[in-house]
Amino acid sequence: MPYDSDRWPLYFAQAADVYLYIEEKAVKTEEGLVFTGTMESVRTHLKISRGSWGPIKALLQDTIPTIDEDGHSLPVVGTVLVRLRRGGNTSPSEWLVNRPLSELDLAVYRNSSEGLTTAARHAKVVSDYERRIEQLESRIRELEARLEG
Repeated sequence: MPYDSDRWPLYFAQAADVYLYIEEKAVKTEEGLVFTGTMESVRTHLKISRGSWGPIKALLQDTIPTIDEDGHSLPVVGTVLVRLRRGGNTSPSEWLVNRPLSELDLAVYRNSSEGLTTAARHAKVVSDYERRIEQLESRIRELEARLEG
């Protein structure tokens, strides 16, 4: 992903900064590229305000693009970051760098009318639309039958 903070919204540029920082600090393990630390320390190090953290966290931990920029379906590849182990008071968390952050994540975030669309939410939305289309088609067939008869 070419870095383009001039045309990205601030929260996406900051999410890119977080991703690049975590990727730089991550270590190659049997599980993949793993970052050990706290998101609070990352946020503080990058001087990102607490109020900006919600959209950044959502972009890195919640978005799963399901179509590419041309409208073709993508396999579900998971979130950018996956928490492998939750930290505690004195122990840091471990995060798998699952895939790069991309502008598709920004598109998913922007196009979501009710927050981020997780895979489960996406399936429910599609199911709801399919049901509504079936109802409309049924109603059209009913009206056509009345007009013919």
